Amino acid sequence: MINYVDVDRPPEIHRGVLVDRPHFLRLWAKFLEQQSEIGSHVLPSIKNLYRCLDAFESYIEGRGEGGCIFWWPKDLEQPVAISMAGGQQSNDEWETKLGRVATFWGTYVEPEYRGQGIGVKLFAELLRMNKEYQENGEVGFDSVETYVLINNKYGQGIAEAFGIKAHTQQYFVPFSDPGILKSKAALKGLAQEVTDVRSERN
Repeated sequence: MINYVDVDRPPEIHRGVLVDRPHFLRLWAKFLEQQSEIGSHVLPSIKNLYRCLDAFESYIEGRGEGGCIFWWPKDLEQPVAISMAGGQQSNDEWETKLGRVATFWGTYVEPEYRGQGIGVKLFAELLRMNKEYQENGEVGFDSVETYVLINNKYGQGIAEAFGIKAHTQQYFVPFSDPGILKSKAALKGLAQEVTDVRSERN
């Protein structure tokens, strides 16, 4: 397997800075729309976009640990791809078997630039940044987690390039689902039984 982290950094790599806000908003809005189209439950709303912008700004300003990377060919006026990863926005961290775990927010590449390995190179740069933090005496992260939708073949390809194996599945079911309604009814009945028993004891 290729060690993408230790290869030379491509010249198209651009580590995000605060003046890149417009580029972040443009590309991340497309990322949210794309994720929604292939099955994400997260809406591509203005509120969610600006929540992500807050994470971007926290990483750049040093309020949070993480980074955002752009793929920016030198002959273009704006970047064509983006990737972001970092810690939770709150100070609360889970204690895990994997040490400190960063969250890989995702990658978006403009359609006409896909199939060139850009997503893999962006992810490698995020890992390279974390390695630099550790070498410079900063804390950094011990591992990274990512969520890849079943229909996201592109995201699965990036994961496979780094040997990342799926180890869990998430299930989202609306409370209006008939199965959930039955479960809620059963729980309500159980709660009533507990109440009746307590009443009898009293």
